[in-house]
Amino acid sequence: MFVHHASAIATKLNLSLVSLSGSRTEASLCDIYTSAYSLWQSQWSSVLKETRGLGQLFADNFTRQDEVMALVAGSECIAICCHRIVEMRNQAHKDDSYFVEWPKQVVNKLAQDYSGPMVIASQLAIRSDFRRAATGSMVSQVMVYLTLKKMKRLPISGVIVSARTLRGMSALCETCNPLKIAEVEMNREPSALYVYEPHLISFSKLNPEVIDLGEFLLEQERVSKFMSPFFKPIRQGENNIHAA
Repeated sequence: MFVHHASAIATKLNLSLVSLSGSRTEASLCDIYTSAYSLWQSQWSSVLKETRGLGQLFADNFTRQDEVMALVAGSECIAICCHRIVEMRNQAHKDDSYFVEWPKQVVNKLAQDYSGPMVIASQLAIRSDFRRAATGSMVSQVMVYLTLKKMKRLPISGVIVSARTLRGMSALCETCNPLKIAEVEMNREPSALYVYEPHLISFSKLNPEVIDLGEFLLEQERVSKFMSPFFKPIRQGENNIHAA
């Protein structure tokens, strides 16, 4: 029942999932890449202007992403989430600008506790008309589900996430069983810092319709040929690129 409903929602809204490299794209996905960048630039420049009074957002925080996961309606991107690999025992990664507002002891604890690669999931953006629509809550939940389901299949130690408390994102994040590692102020807003350990991620508190829609989108996912092989899904009959 839910699977049919999920496909009906996807068909009605003409939804698809496209995974891009932040740095470059092929001609066939250029319009979607441009739409994803425009959404990112619009949403996050507004956030930084509102919270820090900054008037310019530089593109390098988009182009350096290993994966830009884009939810697309027709040919327009309506939501994105960015994913990037870090090694917390690498000093250069500990000094990354992403952690500038994190307490040093928290960053050091990540390096102590997690020896393998981790993924920073960040810069979630949802187009304003979809945030206000009746489907807005479902879009947010689907984006969280898609990110965490994709991360569960990767050979990583954990997923690093920060979520603003007053905007409801921390409550949504906590439905999937993360470890809360700190509460801080980021961009002048109260925020929670989390690590999702893949074996502890749980979707039991998510709406089953969200899960079914997420699975439907993952089955139809389009992947840029320029995206890091680390993030590419394993298709039936392909060699496992993580097996080495």
